[in-house]
Amino acid sequence: MIPQYEADVVVVGLGSSGSVFAGRLAESGQHSLAIIEAGDRQWPKVSTIPAAVFRTLGRSEYDWSFETEPDPTRGNRKDIWPRGKGPGGSSLINGTIFVRGNPADYDAWDKLGATGWGYRSVLPHFRNLERWHEPDQHRGTFGPLPIEVPPYEYELTQTLIHASRAAGFGTTDDYNGASQLGFGRVQANQRKGRRVNPFDVFLVPHLKSPKVRLFTNAEAERLLFDGKRVVGVEMRRNGVLQRVMARRKVVVCSGAIASPTLLLRSGLGPAEKLRALGIEPVVDLPDVGRNLREHAGVMMPFRVDRPTVNQHGSRLGMARALLQWFAGKGPAAAATAQAVGFHHIDDPFGRADLQFHFSPFAFGQDEMGRVVLPRERMVLMAPSVNHPESSGRLRLRSHLAGVPPLIEPRFLEAERDVATLIKGVRLIEKLLTTEPFAQHMRGFVDPPPADDGEMEAFVRERAAPLYHPVGTCRMGSDAKAVVDPALDVRGVQGLKVVDTSILPAHVSGNTHAVALMVGEKAASEFAA
Repeated sequence: MIPQYEADVVVVGLGSSGSVFAGRLAESGQHSLAIIEAGDRQWPKVSTIPAAVFRTLGRSEYDWSFETEPDPTRGNRKDIWPRGKGPGGSSLINGTIFVRGNPADYDAWDKLGATGWGYRSVLPHFRNLERWHEPDQHRGTFGPLPIEVPPYEYELTQTLIHASRAAGFGTTDDYNGASQLGFGRVQANQRKGRRVNPFDVFLVPHLKSPKVRLFTNAEAERLLFDGKRVVGVEMRRNGVLQRVMARRKVVVCSGAIASPTLLLRSGLGPAEKLRALGIEPVVDLPDVGRNLREHAGVMMPFRVDRPTVNQHGSRLGMARALLQWFAGKGPAAAATAQAVGFHHIDDPFGRADLQFHFSPFAFGQDEMGRVVLPRERMVLMAPSVNHPESSGRLRLRSHLAGVPPLIEPRFLEAERDVATLIKGVRLIEKLLTTEPFAQHMRGFVDPPPADDGEMEAFVRERAAPLYHPVGTCRMGSDAKAVVDPALDVRGVQGLKVVDTSILPAHVSGNTHAVALMVGEKAASEFAA
């Protein structure tokens, strides 16, 4: 006999969106919750140290480390895509960078059929999340999630920001406020130099409630149906098959990779392709797994005449940094970028076509996706495409649970994306040769070619993901959309998807803040 549990709402996945959604529902006390999370809580909480991302990426207890298929638009290269494992999801292993995106991003969603997701509609939910130190009409100051400028400032960060002003890029004091364009210090989901996990903030305070039950080490294998109504989830917990039944809703919050995978494995997807894998279709939804959008960037490490975080990679350096971190300062408290920049070229909505990350270190990856720091005075700039026209897809490799999906990125299929990245590389060259930064520049590790005719090959050979996948359960009002603007899956009852897989188009910046907002908005409307 299969063990069975029951709750009003079953939540699958405790990433950023799921943590907010489940936490807010638990806070309301209106529904009993059963929450399924494939990973486990880790002790000690190494991920609390922001710079511990160098130790958690690629480690099986923290990271799913999905391998993509060869990308024909980049010389058939494969990538390792980190996805967080455990309560908090990818917020456990991300760079802690907090970027909402541009207000016009959300107005563009509304025009694409995501009715009710324009900027005026999502702004209150961003504000409800945030605890930011400067109150104004754009920012929230009383929310549960602290957003701070990290305490560690690398000595060349302000030099770069001054150079950006001199080079004509402009600067911004708050890219999440009145104006996004320009360069400014990065904002992070940190408190006094410590990573803040949304699971700890939103859900942990309610775990002792009799209405909340959390299942960890529990991987959702398939959705359970009564006709075309989703009535529960079959999961394998610590190797044992179990079921959790939902009296009201099943809410899938597993992210842009795992959410479409679960839907496909449960019979929600392109009918003929599911049948070919031995899966009986429940509803023919051809776009499940399609519209995979990612921010493609070019990593541009370069040498400088000042020490960088790379010099802290020795055991002695790490020990010193850890001692400083306990005092709430030092390089271990650094986000993965010190400054970010947003630059408009020709986007018709006036948004930034490009984002730039300036990092106080330069890194490589081994074959397992683990970060490797060279012991040189190196830092990194990375231009990336904010609004890619290129899209990939995700497909099932097998009907069996536990088998990773096929991820086909196709980052640079659209020529416009290639052209935007080329412009980004040239703009980085201009910035780094502008004073006052130019006096510290000691050359690129891998210099871009002087000949513009060679730039396309340069970009295609070096373009890499920024690990911001979205769009694989696209939201819209058209017949092909996977979810409607209320986030209900089309063609079935009792099922929602709440995470960044629902994004109809990409945003101008990192995706953690957007994931939090999606969970906040969905919970607010669910409880209403």
